Amino acid sequence: MIDRKTPPIANAPKNVAIPQAECHILTNGVKVYVVNKGEVEVCRIDLLFDAGVKFQTKHLVANGTLYLMPEGTKNFSASQIADHLDFHGSYINRATYNDFSRLTVYSLNRYFSETLKMVEEVVKQPIYPNHEVDIWRTTGKQELSVQLGKTNALAQRTLLTSLFGANHPYGKFPVPTSYDNIGSSDLKEFHAANYGSASCTIFLSGNVTDNHLSLVEKHFGSATWGEKSKGIILPQVELNRNESVVFTQKADAVQSSLRIGRLLFPRTHPDFPEMVVLTTILGGYFGSRLMKNIREDKGFTYGIHASILPFTDAGVFQISTDVGANHTQDAINEILFEIKRIQSEPVEQLELDLVRGSLMGQFLRSFNGQFSISESFIWLLYFNNLDYSFYSRQINAIQTISPTRIMELANKWLKVDDITISVAGSVNPNSI
Repeated sequence: MIDRKTPPIANAPKNVAIPQAECHILTNGVKVYVVNKGEVEVCRIDLLFDAGVKFQTKHLVANGTLYLMPEGTKNFSASQIADHLDFHGSYINRATYNDFSRLTVYSLNRYFSETLKMVEEVVKQPIYPNHEVDIWRTTGKQELSVQLGKTNALAQRTLLTSLFGANHPYGKFPVPTSYDNIGSSDLKEFHAANYGSASCTIFLSGNVTDNHLSLVEKHFGSATWGEKSKGIILPQVELNRNESVVFTQKADAVQSSLRIGRLLFPRTHPDFPEMVVLTTILGGYFGSRLMKNIREDKGFTYGIHASILPFTDAGVFQISTDVGANHTQDAINEILFEIKRIQSEPVEQLELDLVRGSLMGQFLRSFNGQFSISESFIWLLYFNNLDYSFYSRQINAIQTISPTRIMELANKWLKVDDITISVAGSVNPNSI
């Protein structure tokens, strides 16, 4: 008879075999990372370019250049491109980040040839028709205006500007009128300067065959195309940059959005793996200290989260939440209390074991399926230029970090005097 009163013994995995991607070099030097897994006849190709926000000289140019690529090329209109992809069961997605841009395409294996033929056209020969640019500008202005009416967006922007400075690519942001300064010629110029084989890296995942690689070679590797992105030098920022409390007024807001954080380091820093554990204890999962205090005990919010925001050249420790306006200062006080508590009180073994299990579960889920594996490798190999040993260091940190080491890290990297508090809403904590 099954004993339903005694739970099974939980054992965290000790040895994790991390898969690795096959790396191929095309004739023109483009790297192709292949994750060949899965039985379903479907694949995904990600084309990554050094064409993120930090490479632009005008607001929104990087975003517009990528977004409007499929909206008209030398040989096809926007509707013809959409019909072609739809007919073959393919799907295209675009994303522009601070550090790079990314074109992702899902395709059935049997139509990969037809799909890739159109993707080559989209990547190499966009023409940015004026009427499509006009639609993008109008829609973008409306969406950005709506976004800037929300306190969470205002608090986030203000925090990053305070940390990096208004002249740093990570700290400067567009306003709705920024769209008025963008024309088709700006997008063509940015495309010509940043979308080329010398700036391209490809990730191919799914049920991949030799034919897939041959097609990628044919369309993107047989010859050099486009230009190489020019190198950039980012402004230097002080790691201990601090403006204490910054407030953004939103007079009619019934809630205050809080973004509390400080500058950290990129994932290449030796303290990063252990800081992931510390951050998780503080606010990185549903049973975290901040969640128990601010949500469960005080009832100030529906949710609160701590995380490390990744950039190629930096990192930001951040605590995010929205609270009732009348609880603004109380919530700030409790957040700072939890930061000080993790600096001064050793984490109990039961709590640490719970966090170890949560983090190992998250880690293993990131390798659940071919597309998840490819996604993990994009952020490892391309975004931060790390190698596979990073995963071993992260696992080791999860499994071996001690309560004493957690306090050391908290006192080193989470000094209250180094933290910036960004508040957007109707209540200014400076005036309380």
